[in-house]
Amino acid sequence: MFNCSHDTQIGNEDDKFENSQMLRVTSLASDQDFILYLNNTNMHLEGIKDIVKAEELLEKGENISEQEKEELAIAFGYNSYISWATYHVDQSRLLKKMDDKYALTEMPILDLEDNIADALGYTTQGSFCEDRYSNCLAGAMAQAIIAHVGCGWADLTVAAGILCHGAVYAWHTSMNNDCGYAYHDCLG
Repeated sequence: MFNCSHDTQIGNEDDKFENSQMLRVTSLASDQDFILYLNNTNMHLEGIKDIVKAEELLEKGENISEQEKEELAIAFGYNSYISWATYHVDQSRLLKKMDDKYALTEMPILDLEDNIADALGYTTQGSFCEDRYSNCLAGAMAQAIIAHVGCGWADLTVAAGILCHGAVYAWHTSMNNDCGYAYHDCLG
């Protein structure tokens, strides 16, 4: 009887943890670090100058030369590799702060994606082309954030982190383009 009582108590504690975790994640939409992270990401994506060149350079992986790192930074819309690296360090710090608050890395990926998409305003009720487009962009951003969280291991060295995050940005740009194409197809 003690074990049954104890098991129930543990289950209740787990439920409390889960509920408090979900409560904290629901506040993600108003979290200033999250909003700053999104704004920085959107400005970065809008500033990309030559995604094709960036993808070519990213394919070199760790064999990329110092000159090619500069070219990569310019392709991504930065004046120098240093400014590109600074952007990544700042974004990684924001992700770390959010992970500390919401335990993002401990959450199952599908739950994390759902929570981020919800914070971005994803809706399952939309049937118009604009709603589909917004949902597509929210889904792409949610998946990109998860991938950036996954790049955390690479942030131990700035160069590896930049390559990992750079690949995510290239993928994110492609996904956003696909959302735009689907939107235009939807409009007919």
